[in-house]
Amino acid sequence: MCNIAGYVGIMQAAPILLEMMKKEEGFAGGYNTGIATINEGKIYSAKLVGSTDKLIAETDALSFGGTVGICHSRSQSHSGSEWAHPFLGFENGQPVCAYIANGNAAKTSDKQKENAVADSLNDAGYLMQSRIENPTSKANYPTLKDGSKVHSSDVICQLALKNIQMGHEAPVALENAFTELIAERVGLLLTLNNTDAIAWARGNMPVFVAFADHGAYIASTPLAFPEDAGEPILLPANSCGWLYKDMLTNSPFNTVNLKVPEFDACLIARGYDIIVKELENGPKSFNDLLKPLSPLFEDCECMTRAALTYTVLYSLKKQDKIEISTILAPPIFAGIDVPKFIVTLK
Repeated sequence: MCNIAGYVGIMQAAPILLEMMKKEEGFAGGYNTGIATINEGKIYSAKLVGSTDKLIAETDALSFGGTVGICHSRSQSHSGSEWAHPFLGFENGQPVCAYIANGNAAKTSDKQKENAVADSLNDAGYLMQSRIENPTSKANYPTLKDGSKVHSSDVICQLALKNIQMGHEAPVALENAFTELIAERVGLLLTLNNTDAIAWARGNMPVFVAFADHGAYIASTPLAFPEDAGEPILLPANSCGWLYKDMLTNSPFNTVNLKVPEFDACLIARGYDIIVKELENGPKSFNDLLKPLSPLFEDCECMTRAALTYTVLYSLKKQDKIEISTILAPPIFAGIDVPKFIVTLK
């Protein structure tokens, strides 16, 4: 699990994105954080090991220009910044796209195919900056034929760029990449081919949108949205499109390799009861609340536990029934303290 955010509008994107990420990184991020914006036809990006506060303190991310951008904070994984998001695609040595994602391997994921696609992109000259020549991590990430590893989302970024270069619009490029390399994921892509929008594609992982007078927000959880955001909408599964400052486009995937369970009122009601019962037993972290939802998806190819948890927590917060506080989790790598949200029933 990770957390993602995006903004498209008329205001400077970077401060909005960083504030949004502060509101969600304690659910499933804080270990690596990064941001990318488009300004005057160029992509600007920064990322590091640590939380949003660390990104603000140690980079110029807060001052990035541009009114379109994306931000990411990831869960524990490889300790280096090379596996932080965003990942960049290059043409003539300059970044032309930036990609962030939240995802996990699916039951039907094909690691050998992922390795082969990564090798093919590498041989074709696509620059994967996540490449680690002597990996110490045992994480199940794509392995090139020379033994080096790259991040799965970096492979998706390069595959999407290849599709764009073949003439596809960015949402379709993401769809094609998602279809070729099956996983449980959602992704956002900035591209210089359309500097007024964010391309999105969702399999099953959570992503919500909301609109304000000045622009549009997109994030893993509606709890990240500022107070001026309208009612949040969970984007449909197995779909892709563009997010503009005042409009959302949506097209279902032509090929569905990952069947996503229906997200309906009945499921939300059952999830609500389970989560409230858990909170009645004491304060809980986000992961604590995910686990008891698993039985709801026993017969499903994949789960939408995170989307369900965020939906219920948003409802409880709106009703003023919960309090969300922050603790610092003990450093697991690189000596960093990670913000962790604790949910308490009032």
